[in-house]
Amino acid sequence: MRDDYYIGGIHAVESAISAGRPISKIFISSEVNRGRVKELTQKAKNEGVLIVKTDPRRLNEMLPDIRHQGVVALASPVTFKSIDEMLDLAKSKNEDPFLVIAEGVEDPRNLGAIIRSAECFGVHGVIIPRRSSSPVTSVVAKTAAGALERVWVAQVGNISQELEKLKRAGVWIAGMALENSREMSKENLTGPIALVLGNEGKGISRLVAEKCDYLVHIPMRGEVGSLNVSVAAGIGLYEIQRQR
Repeated sequence: MRDDYYIGGIHAVESAISAGRPISKIFISSEVNRGRVKELTQKAKNEGVLIVKTDPRRLNEMLPDIRHQGVVALASPVTFKSIDEMLDLAKSKNEDPFLVIAEGVEDPRNLGAIIRSAECFGVHGVIIPRRSSSPVTSVVAKTAAGALERVWVAQVGNISQELEKLKRAGVWIAGMALENSREMSKENLTGPIALVLGNEGKGISRLVAEKCDYLVHIPMRGEVGSLNVSVAAGIGLYEIQRQR
């Protein structure tokens, strides 16, 4: 079974059940049966989900990289949406499209944190490439802390081509970059917009940067010179929401 079929942690599993995500079984540590775990067990049984008591060491083998709190669900992979569906979602809410494009985010924790910030600031969808990017794994789901069940994700073959489609649909493209860019607060970020975030080390690619309508950056006073991509995403999304 692939790693991205597992969801770990009480809150993440609760959110998956509440969102109606198909879950075949939930593994519960034989050492845990109190409080929220007991409530989760009852809720899962009410939904017809099989509960399996198991040795905590087996749970560690399923999800060795995250703190699962004695609860691991075996679930279907995330159901990807299309960009058209995201645009239709914005239209149904009478809102201008607000999208995030994570061009080459490789760390699953960064991707999860970006999805979490996207949910907090009302983003209609997060777009990722099929290659050169972290897949949507259980680590992403755990870091997103339930947001993955509430934010649509699209997986596309070519980011550059999708940018052209978005522009034809009237969406403005803002890329976050340190060079040849203006402070975010000095750009008009209202209206239909997609914020492009680049790779942790390389930033956005030259080809994608050329497709952007404008490049923006967050002004900083420290000597380090750059922010973690998920932190930059949170600040950038806040600025867009503030202007909107």
